[in-house]
Amino acid sequence: MKLKMILISLIVLLSIGGLFYKENLSETVVRIGVLSETASLPIIDAYDQGLFDNMAFPVEIIVYSTENAMLYDARINFLDGFLCEPASFIVSHKALSDFVIISSTYKELYLIGSRNNQNTVKLNDVKAVAMGIYNYNQCEFFLDLTIQAQSAIGISMDEILINDTLSRVELLKDNTLDFGIFTSPYSDYLLEHNTKLIQKMSGLHPTYAILTINKTHETSQIDFVEQLLAKINSTSETKSLKHYNYLIHRYFKVPDQVKLSKLPLSTTFDLPDINAMDSLLSWLYNTERIPSKFKYFDLVTELIPLQSH
Repeated sequence: MKLKMILISLIVLLSIGGLFYKENLSETVVRIGVLSETASLPIIDAYDQGLFDNMAFPVEIIVYSTENAMLYDARINFLDGFLCEPASFIVSHKALSDFVIISSTYKELYLIGSRNNQNTVKLNDVKAVAMGIYNYNQCEFFLDLTIQAQSAIGISMDEILINDTLSRVELLKDNTLDFGIFTSPYSDYLLEHNTKLIQKMSGLHPTYAILTINKTHETSQIDFVEQLLAKINSTSETKSLKHYNYLIHRYFKVPDQVKLSKLPLSTTFDLPDINAMDSLLSWLYNTERIPSKFKYFDLVTELIPLQSH
């Protein structure tokens, strides 16, 4: 009887010990979430160069969304779905990532204007139309279409961009993310603007910060990732991620007080000439960014009623 009690006690102790071991192990794993193909490039390149091999604790890379997601999946063995709207996606998968890299392609609010009626249309409204007509997994193609045809489709931003971005970050307040990386691919102007957003976003949640990277400088991106990993790896507090916000805030020297200035709003843009879009559509078809049944005219037809309201 005594031997039986001893065995039961040992089993209980081992079970409790196993739970603590798993909990401690999970605390030492840093999860990096990537939310677009372009935002993932520096992380993927850093992975290929072996920068993750000598970390003091495991680093998991979760590719939330890329146009070539399966290529990255084969390379790093982490893939979690196809992204259209980042904020809701992060919230629904809030336990997956400690770091989230958000491409401004998806994060910022784009306004498409028409010269004819001087009205603007939020791209997220347009995406909702696209999702309704096609399906959730195909809405990313419209963002590609918009970005590739910037000279034909006017893209502008104003202060509503800030409100929209802040409202999305507001959704992240109660999750487990420690900080995110907000990338800016377009210009120094946007990079400066994103810097102005850092303090606003960081103030929403003490353990959440936003950083900016200019994606036009690929070599500096690798340097950034290498330095970021070195900073993380050098800390003795690997079991807690709460110190990262201060570490990154100090490392990037974010100003304490940042004034938000109103951004210019321009609506004097034409919708693209359908006949001039042949080469772009051909490229989109050939790269399988849009389904073969998709016709650009159909989407423009859906846009016009939106813009007339």
